[in-house]
Amino acid sequence: IVQRHSDEEMDVDEEDVAENVRVAELLEELKRDISFMYLHIPDDFDFCINGESVWFKCWTERLVEFSTFAVRVGKTRSWKETITDGDPNAYELNVLVGFDRIRVSSKFSRNEASLYIYSRQSGRLIKYEPDCRHELNLQTGGTDFCSGLTVILDDIRGRLPLNPSKQDIAFGEESFGKVHKENLFKWVGAVAHFYYYYHLAKFRTKKDLTNSIKKLGKSKCPQPLKSCDDAILSTFENVVFKNYHGTIRA
Repeated sequence: IVQRHSDEEMDVDEEDVAENVRVAELLEELKRDISFMYLHIPDDFDFCINGESVWFKCWTERLVEFSTFAVRVGKTRSWKETITDGDPNAYELNVLVGFDRIRVSSKFSRNEASLYIYSRQSGRLIKYEPDCRHELNLQTGGTDFCSGLTVILDDIRGRLPLNPSKQDIAFGEESFGKVHKENLFKWVGAVAHFYYYYHLAKFRTKKDLTNSIKKLGKSKCPQPLKSCDDAILSTFENVVFKNYHGTIRA
């Protein structure tokens, strides 16, 4: 038996296939992007997209030399002044830093230092800067502070002021917002500066550093991966930060 399909039926079939492809691509993009949105999702949280589990461990999978720093940020007094441990207007902040082996291995991605800010008030990513070098007072020329450098700001105490929609930081809502903003990015920039030059010193050139990270781009991580909360990250001891020509440097 020979069945003949009209041109109209063929067009409908092709449209259905194209629509299914678009939906599949959209779901895959959603699955990839949503893993970046949340930093503190426990392992027993079951989240699925299109029947596939989503694991919120993208940073422990992607970042090389993943390290953590704890800094104290003052909200009302300048970073140039001494802040005591008991100051109610200061808070602890976690700064996580690493080199993104996936990003640096992709010819479609930028390699400049990127900044991700996560808020405990909103429980998710609230700000992303693909090139944060200017904001963190780092050199912006050439290939300085590139190599897939990734800076993650974890507001563990929930002290960052947010706008009403909790989509961004709103320093303007605070009486000393200008001071708070300067303190925050001075400290985060100091950590990024120290971390980058600490690892760059192991190589002859910046290109050598980048190439060493690229070599790890297709490597498979040991399974099962741990979340940022459970992973044992690198730490640094006896690092002394001080005022250096109007900014903070180690």
